[in-house]
Amino acid sequence: MAVALCLTACGDTTPVSAARPDAAAVGVYSVHPDPLVGYVLRPGLTQWIHDAPVHSDALGLRVPPGPPPPADAEVIAVLGDSVAFGYGLADDETIAARLAVVLADARSPGARPVACRTVAMPGWNHANATHFLLDHLDALSPDIVIYVPVGNDLLDTDGMNERGMRRAMPDIAQRDPWLSVYQGSTAPWIAPLLRDVLGDPEALARRLGPPALEVDLSPESSTRYDAWGASVALLAGRLAERGARLMVAPYIENRPGWHLAERLLAMAPEVPRVPLFTGVPPEFTLGDDPHPDAESAAAMATWLAADLLERGWVSAGASRSLPEVDTARRAKRAVPHTPDEVSRVCAELRAQDGARLRRVVDMTTADGQAQVYGGLNEDGSAGARLSLLLARPSGPAALELQLGPVVTRPDLYPLAVRVEADGVLLGIISMSAPEATGAGTTSVRLDLPEPTMDPSARGGAPGAIEPASAVPMELKLVPERWVTADVRGRQALVSFRPLRFAAVER
Repeated sequence: MAVALCLTACGDTTPVSAARPDAAAVGVYSVHPDPLVGYVLRPGLTQWIHDAPVHSDALGLRVPPGPPPPADAEVIAVLGDSVAFGYGLADDETIAARLAVVLADARSPGARPVACRTVAMPGWNHANATHFLLDHLDALSPDIVIYVPVGNDLLDTDGMNERGMRRAMPDIAQRDPWLSVYQGSTAPWIAPLLRDVLGDPEALARRLGPPALEVDLSPESSTRYDAWGASVALLAGRLAERGARLMVAPYIENRPGWHLAERLLAMAPEVPRVPLFTGVPPEFTLGDDPHPDAESAAAMATWLAADLLERGWVSAGASRSLPEVDTARRAKRAVPHTPDEVSRVCAELRAQDGARLRRVVDMTTADGQAQVYGGLNEDGSAGARLSLLLARPSGPAALELQLGPVVTRPDLYPLAVRVEADGVLLGIISMSAPEATGAGTTSVRLDLPEPTMDPSARGGAPGAIEPASAVPMELKLVPERWVTADVRGRQALVSFRPLRFAAVER
């Protein structure tokens, strides 16, 4: 699913069993040997994910329903994360399963048979999906790959614990593997701070600021978008070498989708884009979960089938009958956009996000909380890194910051913490042990260097519109060491407690 602030716990805690859904045994996943893939389903079992039965094969993928396809079948792989996987859906309700049915009905009697595979895992990012397919290209041998990107692709690869449950751990594919950027890491302690604005989406957005990972205004965000586009380009090239085709079908029209589209115009312009939904209201989802329901998966399959038939990638019969999509979902169907439209929308998004960027991130009030890239544990403590995005004045400025100790681990202190802004060392903070400083708060003011006005020099996309009143600044805190501690019943890396960060005029 798309990157968003989750106000309830988002961890992978669903109890599963190889025999029945009510037995709390082990997780549904197993470690894949390729660290760029991360994990797959435990192979060869029937398990339950969000109350839906899931059958896995020897590769750790969902088993397509029905008998095995004939050897001469045209193989279509639906690639991605939980949306492509069909989170909460049975094996015969996924996009791939419905696509197989729709295309079978639309083919002429003598046409080549079609087999559709789900090549997806909940929580996979673009690197996981791409490298799984490349690792198993001979075994899967797809003729067509339909990649369904979502905002998850900007996040880190999840690791696994001993019970097969997903967890945060260093992602070797990122420019800083120790900056942990994953779903649900801040939700438990943020939600109570936001009770006064939860019913007002605009007020909530103003309070939180724009999501740092998505805004394409700084090196961390822009580098991740670049890597996303490069994954698609790599996959397109490898498939083309085998005579296979790639199609990109964005699940929803949102900020990450627009910025990815801009990358693909530059990196893989030959790959067609078939947008699916402009937005997915709650009635199109599972109800108790934001993933698309079976009817929405069927609608996406119908739209994809129509495009495949129109392009001639799959041969149609004389009737070419396709199922009707209900009026409500048809009204939410996205349409293709020209390169000029994509560039214009992306520039507007960067300008709007830059103007909304806040100069203060306060962990005690959740102000500016969306501007934190990652590095936070579920209790608000920092791990091996902490990184956030701040607006700073365009003239001479300083950074004020407050840090607190993790009081349950006084043995960690004294602790030195490096403070960097846009990759430049501002200073090293020395944090004392809690008992030596009363409440234990360390407050520091550091002068900031003059801002760089060229977006490309910061790592932002060329052509970005610079806000007149503020310059985005990427802040990173690097503790000299960290320890393990219990955080809400789980072991995590902890170093200090971030309290407040403010860019002020001087």
